[in-house]
Amino acid sequence: MTTRVLIVDDHEVVREGLRTLLTRRDGMEVVGQAANVQEAIAEAAKMKPDVIVMDVRLPDGSGIEACREIREARPETKVIMLTSYADEEAVFASIIAGAPGPFKRRLGFFAYVVAALRAFIRLEKFAVRLTVDGEVKEMRASAVLIANFGAVMNDLIAFGDGIQRDDGLLNACVYSPGNALDAARILFKMTFRRFTPDPCIHYASGSSFVIETDPPRLGQADGELIGDSPFTVTVEPLAARVLVPRRR
Repeated sequence: MTTRVLIVDDHEVVREGLRTLLTRRDGMEVVGQAANVQEAIAEAAKMKPDVIVMDVRLPDGSGIEACREIREARPETKVIMLTSYADEEAVFASIIAGAPGPFKRRLGFFAYVVAALRAFIRLEKFAVRLTVDGEVKEMRASAVLIANFGAVMNDLIAFGDGIQRDDGLLNACVYSPGNALDAARILFKMTFRRFTPDPCIHYASGSSFVIETDPPRLGQADGELIGDSPFTVTVEPLAARVLVPRRR
C-alpha cells in the first residue's frame, strides 16, 4: 500500500529535500507541495493525501490552523508538524514524550534533523567552541550534530563519510553554510552520500566532546529537550544530540 504525502514549507530547498528523501522510500509517494496555508488547504482538498508534512510557521499564517482546517474536512489525514524554533520544539517534545521509546527516538530525531536542516537553510548562525579529546576548534555554525551512527531513515540521509555504529568513537558534524547554494549542496551530499571535502562542513572524531555556544542553544536527545548548552558528551551507543538556533 502506498502512502500519499503532501509537503508544506515556504522554503523550496526544504520541500525538494524532503521530497527526495521520501520518494526514495518504498511505499511513499509525494503527491503535492505547498508553500503557504492557502496552498496547503487547496492541495489537501485536491490530492487527498494520507500524510501531510507541514511547517508550523508559514508566510500567511500558522501551520497549526491549516492542520485544524484540513483535518476538519478530512479527519483521516495525518499531519506531521515541523519547526526549528525552541518553544515549538518544547510543545513537540511534550506531545511525543509518552510515546514508546523506539518510536520516540525515530520521530524525535528525524524532526530535529529536519529542524537543523531548516536552520542552516535559513542561514542562522551561532558561535561554537568544540573541544574533542582536549583539542579546541572555534567556528560559526548553523547546526551541530554529535552521533555515533552515520544515517537515519533507513540510511536515506547520511551525516558524513565513515561514521560507524558502536565503534567506540563519537563524531561531530558541524554545518556552516554561507548561502542558499551552500545549504542545497550540503543537503545533496547528505542525501546522496557524496562527502567530498567541503569548506562548510567540519568533521571530528573522538571519545569525549565539550560543546559551548554563544549564545546558549537548546539541545535535544532521543526526542526530548535536554536544556541549554554547554554540553559534555561521551560515547554512548546509538545516542545523538542536535543543536539548532533558538528564537530570541
